[in-house]
Amino acid sequence: MKSLTINANARQEIGKKGSKNERREGLVPCVLYGGEKPVHFSADTLQFQNLLYTSNVYLVKVKLGDSEYEAVLQDVQYHPVTDKILHVDFLEASADKPVKVSLPVKTVGTALGVKNGGRLGVPMKKVRVKGLIKDIPEAVEINIENLDLGQHIRVGDVNIAGLTFLDDPKLEICGIKVKRGLLVEETEAVEGEEGAEGEEGAEEGEGEEAKAEATSEQNAE
Repeated sequence: MKSLTINANARQEIGKKGSKNERREGLVPCVLYGGEKPVHFSADTLQFQNLLYTSNVYLVKVKLGDSEYEAVLQDVQYHPVTDKILHVDFLEASADKPVKVSLPVKTVGTALGVKNGGRLGVPMKKVRVKGLIKDIPEAVEINIENLDLGQHIRVGDVNIAGLTFLDDPKLEICGIKVKRGLLVEETEAVEGEEGAEGEEGAEEGEGEEAKAEATSEQNAE
């Protein structure tokens, strides 16, 4: 897992008033849970750009005075109108304590179904997992080379050593969709074959009728 450092300051005043004053100064109020007691701190808004506005997952190193904590992002509150960062929650990480994170999905290879005219769909951009820090990768890589038209991969189909997947096993992570144009072409091809068979049958029927009429005329003579 990639790491990122945030240089923080201990919060002098905890509460709505203190948070409001910090935001006015361009700071983001934060809380670190998971240790002996919650740690309240704040940091400059710019330090959160690479952490929040990306699909990457980071192990965050919070430097607070002479102390340093390793943590993972847990929750972010944004202003409903301006999308300004209002508050960030972190969970302290330790080597022997599992953490929950959302990992980005990364497909590997070119699917067989795409080569046959299909389209790759990835409805789940992230999956929720639980595991020790040492076992958490940067992304959940899924090999899709053998995925053909109409096939898909669900959460329950993916296994990574040391990780427990927390999303519904039935949820589709990715799949190969059949393009509308391809469906139309296939339908027309099938209808064309059926039409040709019908015409051949009709011609054969007409030929037999003609033979029958000729035989009847000869018998009458």
